Order: sequence, then structure tokens, then C-alpha cells
Amino acid sequence: MSTDDLQYWMSKLVLDVRKVDGHPYPPKTALSLIMGLKSYICFERQTRTNFLADQEFVGFRQVLKLDAEMKSLSSIGIGTNKKQAETMSTEQIDVLWKMKLDDHSSRVLVRTMVFLNGKNFALRSEREHRALRFDPPQIIWHEPDGNTPYLLYVEDVSKSNQGGLKHMKVRRKEVKHYANTDNPARCHVWL
Repeated sequence: MSTDDLQYWMSKLVLDVRKVDGHPYPPKTALSLIMGLKSYICFERQTRTNFLADQEFVGFRQVLKLDAEMKSLSSIGIGTNKKQAETMSTEQIDVLWKMKLDDHSSRVLVRTMVFLNGKNFALRSEREHRALRFDPPQIIWHEPDGNTPYLLYVEDVSKSNQGGLKHMKVRRKEVKHYANTDNPARCHVWL
């Protein structure tokens, strides 16, 4: 296939390709398609063809207008939604407390503390739970004179703040969690 034919069919493919339901692919997926085809063509032709940089593919880049196409797809919300966990309802939390959380045994208390640490201090991964340490402590109990006691969690390091010179100005996460005086049996501070 000539370079002109390749540019034509590549442009047509990327602009016309759709999911099974007829909606366009997210911009990152379109770029992945281009890069996958680039790899295949490089393998087949035994060359280092680069649609995004080679002078001979200026036509492809102009027709594609990759940046503009990606921006227009993003502006209508394609490829912008992020996955996140669903929040638990009060009823779901009540069921957990009735069935699995409490302080009646050491095993159940550990499970309860892992749940409460994750919920109240926004510990997102197993690594963050396992990285908690006693010396110096990351979770400190405070009881100010005449005020409600609380736990203070100070983040050690995270995936966005790994210490070192680059992250010197990044503030570590600090979270205060106050005692639940309405329901001491479910209170993170007292447990």
C-alpha cells in the first residue's frame, strides 16, 4: 500500500470507527488504535513508520486533527468519566455493624479498626493500611481540656507524595476524627 493510500485509509478508520453501540471511542482508545496500527505496520513493513511525526504523514495528521478530535470528544464527555467506588448507605453500614463489626473479640476488633481507618482516614489501599506504624505513630489520640476527644491521622507518604526534593512543598494529609458521643459503641476514638 502506498503512503497516500495508507494515510487515506488510516484517516477514514480513525474518524469512522465506532463501538458496537454506535458511540465514538474515548480519545485515549482512538490513540491506542493508532499506536497499535503503527506497531503492526512497522512490523509488516520492517520500518519505523510514525504517523504522528513522520513528514510523509502530514496529511494523516491534518485530516485526523487528533488534538481537535480528542478535545471535541472530551467536551461532550466521552472518555472523561473516572471509575470510583460507590458510597455506602447508612443502612448498609448498619448491616455491617450488626453482622461483622464490634469489639467482642480481638479478630473482630481488628476487622472493625481496618474498616474505620479506611472510612474515617480515607485509606484507599491495602498498602496504606499495612504501612500504618506505631513509632512514631501516624494515628494519635488527643483529648483537649473540656473538648471532644479525637484521633489525628497524619499521612506518611502516598502515591502523589513520595517524599524527596520534588515533593517538599506538598502537604501531607492530616485528618481529625472526633469521638461519636451519640453512639459510643460505634466510636472509632473509643474503640
